[in-house]
Amino acid sequence: MQKIRLIIILALFVSLQAACHRNRTAALEGRPVINSERLKNGQVMYMRYCESCHPGGLAGLGPGILGTPSFLKRFQVRHGLGTMPAFKKETLPKKDLDDIILYLKAVKKASK
Repeated sequence: MQKIRLIIILALFVSLQAACHRNRTAALEGRPVINSERLKNGQVMYMRYCESCHPGGLAGLGPGILGTPSFLKRFQVRHGLGTMPAFKKETLPKKDLDDIILYLKAVKKASK
């Protein structure tokens, strides 16, 4: 029962975070500098699994994700919510998810 309650609370928090994100559709100003293998892998994995719904980290079919904290991104990816599918570790290993998060941080930094 406690686990279900925690999942519901986290799901509500993720929903509120997505709904309250201020920069949902603004154009990105710059491009991230891809200067490591992890960033390259993060970009490839992002393009494979995320770009179609979150173009450039912004709102598309899904909400903008550049302003979402990393732990919420991880939770959303692993558990899904609404129309977003869950990506299990067999589909998207932890290393690749970590690289996606790193890539999104670079995108956010480049867009400031």
